[in-house]
Amino acid sequence: RRHLDPAVSVLTPREREIALLAKERLRAKEIADKLYISEMTVKATLRSVYSKLGIHSKIELDLVEF
Repeated sequence: RRHLDPAVSVLTPREREIALLAKERLRAKEIADKLYISEMTVKATLRSVYSKLGIHSKIELDLVEF
């Protein structure tokens, strides 16, 4: 839970935003379109999120408490 609490999160606000959208099952392209960023930026940010949270996939991201 502490991972995604904005007050103590290891994630930046943008990483948190992208992680929340990914948890809603949006694809990288959909997240990119919604946030007006490139799909590659979304993918790179998700890799950073996974690294910081010690996970490896969206399936594991689903298990993280928000």
